[in-house]
Amino acid sequence: MTKPLKLCLFSIVATVFVSGASATVDDVIELQPGEWTWSHETQLAGIVFTENNTACLKTSESRLRLSEVVSNLQPGCSLASLSQGDDQYNYKVVCRGEVSGEATGTLLIEDGQMARLTADGSLRFADAEAGFEMTASAERTGVCATE
Repeated sequence: MTKPLKLCLFSIVATVFVSGASATVDDVIELQPGEWTWSHETQLAGIVFTENNTACLKTSESRLRLSEVVSNLQPGCSLASLSQGDDQYNYKVVCRGEVSGEATGTLLIEDGQMARLTADGSLRFADAEAGFEMTASAERTGVCATE
């Protein structure tokens, strides 16, 4: 699976994120294998970044541990908290390192066929700090052409 797809499925995808997470919440999500389209919009320091893409999610990649997705964002990132509400996960991600920061948000997974993520927080790099907001969504659109 591509890193951008992992980001969108958690990032999508928040960025959900398990160091310190509640032991009663399972951080594994299962998605249906197949072709997925995904997009995100991120506002960082008043600048808007968007991306739309399509990728194949293989069967071997369809079970994701959110804490692993977060730790793969960059060294020093961890899932600080995770709780599950009626239809969604609520999370907090903390990153320490060259780029540090914190984000809180929600992740909604519907029947393993669709995911929506929101996140807001702040990033620090060198001596600069900036706030950000992100929305991302992914939807299974069919079978992969080459799985």
